[in-house]
Amino acid sequence: MAFSETQKDQVRRFLGYPGGFRDSNYRLESMLDTIGSNAVEQASVEAILTELVTIDATIGASSSTSTAAYGALKKVDEVEFYDANSSTGSNDTVTALRRAKMLVERLRQRFGVELAGNYFGTIQMGDGSIALG
Repeated sequence: MAFSETQKDQVRRFLGYPGGFRDSNYRLESMLDTIGSNAVEQASVEAILTELVTIDATIGASSSTSTAAYGALKKVDEVEFYDANSSTGSNDTVTALRRAKMLVERLRQRFGVELAGNYFGTIQMGDGSIALG
């Protein structure tokens, strides 16, 4: 049993590796084949991928469904916050992002590679160089 091309694409995407230049990313590509040949390891990766895809779809849907149109702020009278444990509000998105980043880290550890990008964040990853002096 081996990973499907879709699953390989998902692994590359969540770890930040480009679809091309596969010969340059030999470590990841080799691990895709190695883990894909072990049923237990492949099942654990597939479980992580399933959850990441679900979180990605949920975050994408929640951020693009707002149809409210607001003008400029006129008056601030009273501010209310949702309960931190409530299922309403942006807390769900924050929790989902934390879970997604944890799952990406587990995926990274499973494949033994460095993150090449930050799929669920906006922070730019370093290029691996160390400033001297």
